[in-house]
Amino acid sequence: MDIKKQELKYVTELLNITKKMLSAFNLEKLLKQILDASLELLKADSGSLMLIEENSKTLKIKAARGLSEEVCAKVEVNLGEHVSGWVAKEGKPLLLVGGLKNDSRFSHLDEKKSIKSSICVPLIVEKRVIGVLNLNNTVSDNLFSEPDLGLLSLLANQAAISIWSVRLYEETKKANEEIRLMQKKLVEKEKMAALGQFSAGIAHEINNPLTTIIGNAQYLMEHMHKGDFGWEEINDVKEAAQLSSRIIARLFKYCSPLEKKEEAVDVNDSIRQVVELAKNNFTKQGIKIDLGLDSNVKNVIVGLDEFREVIFNVIFNAKAAMPAGGTLTIKTKMAGTQDMAEVLISDTGRGIPANVIDNIFIPFFSTRKPQGLGLGLAVCKHIVDLHNGTIEVESRFGKGTTFIIKLPVYK
Repeated sequence: MDIKKQELKYVTELLNITKKMLSAFNLEKLLKQILDASLELLKADSGSLMLIEENSKTLKIKAARGLSEEVCAKVEVNLGEHVSGWVAKEGKPLLLVGGLKNDSRFSHLDEKKSIKSSICVPLIVEKRVIGVLNLNNTVSDNLFSEPDLGLLSLLANQAAISIWSVRLYEETKKANEEIRLMQKKLVEKEKMAALGQFSAGIAHEINNPLTTIIGNAQYLMEHMHKGDFGWEEINDVKEAAQLSSRIIARLFKYCSPLEKKEEAVDVNDSIRQVVELAKNNFTKQGIKIDLGLDSNVKNVIVGLDEFREVIFNVIFNAKAAMPAGGTLTIKTKMAGTQDMAEVLISDTGRGIPANVIDNIFIPFFSTRKPQGLGLGLAVCKHIVDLHNGTIEVESRFGKGTTFIIKLPVYK
């Protein structure tokens, strides 16, 4: 192939690569695409794309070919150090033929493997280096040349613009999502304030007549026998009034501003205390309680009473899901990077249908009406969210349910 045809081929390939890069909207995918296109264009057998970390000002591998995942995870190059660090600091492309030994700037470095030729070019946007692109030939005898260096530099210019654009896109998308969540929280806060005023009014206006209804019904029942005419009907009136009173009390509590408490709560001891209080109820229903409490679990930041209420609510939901008996399992462990403690509460009950599982933390949503008020789990989420934790649910209908509660550890 003559020189003009070769140049035309390269220009055509560059245009196609640029077109693909400009249409990318995912940074990880784009970086792999840039590296693969570079390897193919110059027929290199290995390479990497490194970006400068904003916080540490070091280079880290974001995409690689011919390197193990372990190596990619460990490599971190300071600006000015090694070949890639020198290119990033100086902002100049570099061609090495015959390995590092032929360049006095790098001859003192220990090469991990024999590299016949290599190219390292900076990724520059608005005179600012954001990373480097490295290509190596360790097998092929087709050594890189100055024209190859110029070609890869052209590709790197387009790649840098694409990377910058995708980063801006992802940052904008993230910012928009944060704004959306803030707006949602503000709307929810306003709704809660309005609901709180409403529930306070209901509590004041309705609780007094409800108390009268319950008291009079109780008085009549005390002067009657269970089998007497009207006894059942009066009992129904009393229970309906009591249910209404409980709904109002729960609503008022749910809407009242919760105080964020920063007590150091012993997770395992608190769970044991709750289980001790509740076990007779569970035993009567044929439910076995298994505890798997990890002694390494640290104290969490939450109010003691609030934490107990969360555990109570969740385990009694589990109890309701096992009317014919079953097993309740409560486990604890440290989660993630050891900054969160995790409580897993599992039952062998009927499970939650897929079409309702997303609604279980919504106030007044209940699958156990008329007995269930639909506020227990909403209160749990309210408490956990307030203390910077999370509560999630996993369930298979007919197989059982697991609640996963995570709270930050006390430091």
